[in-house]
Amino acid sequence: MIIGTGSPLLDKPSPQQRLERSLGRAAFVADALWQWENAPLGVPSRLAEDDKVGIKDSEADGEAFEAALDAALFKEPGSAETFLRAYIEPQLAEIENAPQHVYWLDEKPAFHDLRPTLPMEWLERFPQISQEAMRPLFGMASRYGRREDLVALIDRRCADPLVDSGKETEQDKRARGRRKFWQLNAVLYQTPGHEAAWQELKTDPQAVFGFEGRIGRMYGREGDDHAPIAAETIYKIMDAFVPVWPKVHLPSSWGSGDPEDQTAYRFLRDCIWKIAEDAPVRGIEVLEWMLPDVRFADYREAMLTMRAEAQRKLALQDFRAPRPSEIHKLLEENDVALTCH
Repeated sequence: MIIGTGSPLLDKPSPQQRLERSLGRAAFVADALWQWENAPLGVPSRLAEDDKVGIKDSEADGEAFEAALDAALFKEPGSAETFLRAYIEPQLAEIENAPQHVYWLDEKPAFHDLRPTLPMEWLERFPQISQEAMRPLFGMASRYGRREDLVALIDRRCADPLVDSGKETEQDKRARGRRKFWQLNAVLYQTPGHEAAWQELKTDPQAVFGFEGRIGRMYGREGDDHAPIAAETIYKIMDAFVPVWPKVHLPSSWGSGDPEDQTAYRFLRDCIWKIAEDAPVRGIEVLEWMLPDVRFADYREAMLTMRAEAQRKLALQDFRAPRPSEIHKLLEENDVALTCH
């Protein structure tokens, strides 16, 4: 049978060809969207006013357009994952390059099904990535992945040998930054190997700023993980750094440009309150350790307040209000209303 050049049988692409075309269009549009998102202030508005651009400059219209675009581009099974791997993994492999698009996993609905797996895989496969990419990937791994897998990964990364030339190169600084990132997480997540990480961290006075960046008041980038707060961990932080960073006068205004001594003391003063985020029984135990310690005299009022509140919670945790019949018995028969503790 002879098939002419205009035959539908000749023109119909194979599934692989359709996938390749879809990914090619996706890569082109991805680059265009990135340029749109990072354009100078006012440029998207001016483009939107152009008659050639059929999209109104509004957030709702932009989201609707993007959703429709994703639905059209990623129709083929597996196409969204194939696109992400082809577009982002080469960036992750470049140590000098801070990837700009890992946040797409969290922000674009087309990629949401991949959040439980890809962040963990990339953190495992690309141990040299920048902290700019590591932090959001870790946040997604924490929120959507398996906790036991994350804990095991943290310990593996802490065990990686530190490559440091001792010449204070940018590469050395990045390597030490990555190591400290994983050590901080080992302590906060209380991994099986966290004690070794803590022994190294607590000897470095500057490590307090690593904790300040994770659980301090200025911490909280969108997409970050929320590390579990254990009262014992807060005790360790206070025990190690209160003697190193003593009380200083704190002005009413504060910010990222404050002197180190002010930043450290302000963090420690806020940090101790996080003991209250743990279970009351564990919080009381830690507070009982700390209250007699003269090193923490400046924090005594906060500790007494937290202990009283924890004791109140413990007293009320098994409380049951009297039943209506018991209240009636109390009022009408001058009897005792029973409560459960």
